[in-house]
Amino acid sequence: MAERGKAPGLIGELAAEFAGTMILILFGLGVVAQVAGGGIGDHDSIAWSWGLGVMLGIYVAGRISGAHLNPAVTIALAAFKGFEWRKVAPYSIAQFLGAFVAALLVRWNYTEVLHAADPGLTIKTQGVFSTLPGNGTLPVG
Repeated sequence: MAERGKAPGLIGELAAEFAGTMILILFGLGVVAQVAGGGIGDHDSIAWSWGLGVMLGIYVAGRISGAHLNPAVTIALAAFKGFEWRKVAPYSIAQFLGAFVAALLVRWNYTEVLHAADPGLTIKTQGVFSTLPGNGTLPVG
């Protein structure tokens, strides 16, 4: 029978949140960049990829940190389910950094594709990295 290891501690939990969030965002932004920049895929591939990203992020972080993968989830768990408030800020920072690193990786990997599809880097391709009202159709700068 396998021996159970000791608890990972806060650093292990933060690493799990970082990795889980990074995987989630890599899959999500990656497929949106593929569809927006490369014209490969559609709404269905975006929905499936985001779903797979959530699933894989949970598989990576679930046993170690609970796989919050989102500061809003962390705050809600602290407010309503007894998650320790002292861990909210570190978890949120780890999640932010995981998402930011994932966005940088997608931007680096899809730079040529996005420039080819949209040389001016307008909302057509830069919307990959943001959420805007009306998907960018409203006059929001």
